[in-house]
Amino acid sequence: MPARSFVAVNGAWAGLGNRIRFTLSARAIAEVEGREFAYVWPTRPGLFEPSLTDLWAYDAARLPWGSVVPTMTEHRARLSRRHLLTEVRRARDWAVLGSSVLHLDGREASWESRLPGLTPVPEISDRVGALRATLPERYVGVQVRAATTSHPSTAKASPVTWFVHRMQEQLSQDPHVHFFLSCDEPGTERAIMDAIPNVTTIGDKGAYNSVDGLRAAVADLYLLASSAHILGPYLSSFVELAWLLGGKAQVLENSVHRFEPGSRIHRHMPVADSFRPPPSEVFVRNALMVAYDRVRTGAHSPMHRVQE
Repeated sequence: MPARSFVAVNGAWAGLGNRIRFTLSARAIAEVEGREFAYVWPTRPGLFEPSLTDLWAYDAARLPWGSVVPTMTEHRARLSRRHLLTEVRRARDWAVLGSSVLHLDGREASWESRLPGLTPVPEISDRVGALRATLPERYVGVQVRAATTSHPSTAKASPVTWFVHRMQEQLSQDPHVHFFLSCDEPGTERAIMDAIPNVTTIGDKGAYNSVDGLRAAVADLYLLASSAHILGPYLSSFVELAWLLGGKAQVLENSVHRFEPGSRIHRHMPVADSFRPPPSEVFVRNALMVAYDRVRTGAHSPMHRVQE
């Protein structure tokens, strides 16, 4: 009898944080459901260039973009019906297009618990180790999003002036405090370093969303994770990744919320540890539409692995 499968199809539009959350949560569900797992991780020059294995060691099968037509999506599709993920267990093959955390029934491991187990590739871990050796034992991590690609809500709620003000406040309390700065816009990075003393950055970050650029971003994640206090943008999945990598051992602060060590984030609000997210809702696509898409795209066997 053919094995049941679960293919997590990342949206081409999704950034690093959303891809990681979606892929790790999907694999945890596949494992508890006894499904063979594979994932689709689209890459395109100038849009999102690195594969997952360019950043971390990861042993799951990766399938080519277009090889799997999603039978379920996070957003309404043509000829589709809304279901809970728990309601479609009888389907042999799941292929979900998404960019958010998936939840089943609470038996699955959380994606957050899987994140620290990822091993960065040597190009990243070596860079992190070299720069960490130059920083003091305790420092403040600061992540600023100033690029034009930032979400409008993030840009509005997290202006550069807020970060400069909070860094100045910390300096007034301790003139020797040191900052590690992760910033996605070189001009803004220079302006902050001109305004604030004791700031270290990783430097030489490469082009936005290139392999070198994303490797530098992941290095930023681990250096933010090692800090004693994190200042980050509102609604940023990136800074949340850093906090989780650090074991939530420090305060995570943005212009709207302050999360104490060990607290929990759900939809960017703290909730009790006993909270269990409801099963994810997905739109199940009409079989005729899926068949039409398969003919149109020339899709082939869903378990054909990409050669890394």
